[in-house]
Amino acid sequence: MNSGFAKVFEIGAASVVNVEVTKKADGNETSLDDLFFQPPDDNDPHHGRSAPEPVQSEGSGFIVRPDGFIYTNFHVVEGAEKVMVKLKDGREFPGKVAGTDEKTDIAVIKIEATNLPIVQLADSDAVRVGQFAFAIGAPFKLDYTFTCGVISGKGRSKLLETGGYNIADYLQTDTSINPGNSGGPLCDIDGKVVGMNTLINGLNRGLGFAIPSNLVNEIGTQLIAGNKIVRPWLGIR
Repeated sequence: MNSGFAKVFEIGAASVVNVEVTKKADGNETSLDDLFFQPPDDNDPHHGRSAPEPVQSEGSGFIVRPDGFIYTNFHVVEGAEKVMVKLKDGREFPGKVAGTDEKTDIAVIKIEATNLPIVQLADSDAVRVGQFAFAIGAPFKLDYTFTCGVISGKGRSKLLETGGYNIADYLQTDTSINPGNSGGPLCDIDGKVVGMNTLINGLNRGLGFAIPSNLVNEIGTQLIAGNKIVRPWLGIR
């Protein structure tokens, strides 16, 4: 089992990237990052006021094409003025947001590079509750952290009260997912990606959620092709 777990990291980590984002400071800005509450510092003279400096944040992503296309979360790159992508081998590239879909919280980043290692995507419909699940990402600015758990549930929906990021069938896992893991892969025992880590319900509660890989690839493929995701709806007024 030790060798099997280590092999998952060796297979998966090569295609995982660290995404550093610089955003314009906005005191009214809210995002999924607000799920990661931190206690206020009453000694901070700037507490409660917008800082004039640009806001810097980090997330994760994974390479899906050798010519530099990367999947990550929309909330990781939302409002980004500058994106830098760091590879496992230490190379850094400026990134461009090639497409986003807010409804599913999926985004595509493009970097100018070739012959990059890519992940293998698994069929998320075939995922079974109870199977091992592994998360790779950069939580709390720690490069390439590897955590393991199991798939705790399938088809989770209505996780957020807002009309924003809310898809029909999140995968639930007790694998430790922390700030900075967003956009990183959730892998199976073969090192194949079954989902994209996106949400947690409080720190260290064992309640993490991932977007199924089939949906990630369906939306990501459309965004890479330059298409806008359009959803029909029917109503009466």
